[in-house]
Amino acid sequence: MAIVNRPHREELWGISSDVLCHSKTHKECWLPHEAEALPVWPEFVGSVVYQKNGYVEHNSYYLYAFELPLEGTLRLIERDSETMIEPGMVGIIHRGEDSRLDTQEENGCRKLAVGMRGVALGSIIAAAGLSGRLAVRARDPEKLFGLVLRLESLLGLRQPADIPAIAGIGMEFLTELALSVAAPQDERLREALNLFAINIPNHCPVSRIAESLHISPSTLGRIFRREFGKSPQAYFRDLRMETAKGLLADPSLPVKHVASQTGFSDIFSFSREFRKTTGFSPREFRRRILNGESAFR
Repeated sequence: MAIVNRPHREELWGISSDVLCHSKTHKECWLPHEAEALPVWPEFVGSVVYQKNGYVEHNSYYLYAFELPLEGTLRLIERDSETMIEPGMVGIIHRGEDSRLDTQEENGCRKLAVGMRGVALGSIIAAAGLSGRLAVRARDPEKLFGLVLRLESLLGLRQPADIPAIAGIGMEFLTELALSVAAPQDERLREALNLFAINIPNHCPVSRIAESLHISPSTLGRIFRREFGKSPQAYFRDLRMETAKGLLADPSLPVKHVASQTGFSDIFSFSREFRKTTGFSPREFRRRILNGESAFR
């Protein structure tokens, strides 16, 4: 039986009167029970028109959202930074984070949005190199638009037989974003990223990664700061936390299991690091995600 999505959590979103949300005719949203356990599920496709100074705000948003401007430039404020997203780019709102979308364009901004959930989505986002990004320039914007329109059509039909196709289009959309991210030119960096992804569940010091690459930890640090503006330790921590967010979305997984699957030897050190990164304990984060199941943007 499908869950009908209704806006009942005011703390999840705020919207100005200058945003024209055509939620009845330009928004398709479907969350069948079977989809809740899938690795990836595109829950909604929406179209919004922002007038100048119109905005939408999210507080600890319960989905990953992908913003695709069609006309005008969209401003995304997230992680204490400001990113301008123009047609041909995709903005990313990360699950569990605060954000604001608006435009300063005189003629406003028209955009599409796709909201996704999934028990493996955090891991996929991290492995695709998207966890540290707020925007990606699409290699083939028209293909992404086509995928979004197919999703809109299938979500609107709400046919159980289409569930595999909807999930598959969601994966294809994410794959396009991953392919749009330029591959690192430095072979050592590519190897390091692979080693970090493989070792998410393991207690693996960064010094051991450097040793495997036959370089010093300081050299590895310079490579990461040049590419990502952060240390290898910070990158590895963020990778683990994105993976943890995805695992916590599955209520059947004990928090202790999530801790062990993200490289922590005990639940206390995992909870401390998770709270430091997200502002919530793992259980609080899970509760907010689950309580937001019927909310929408």
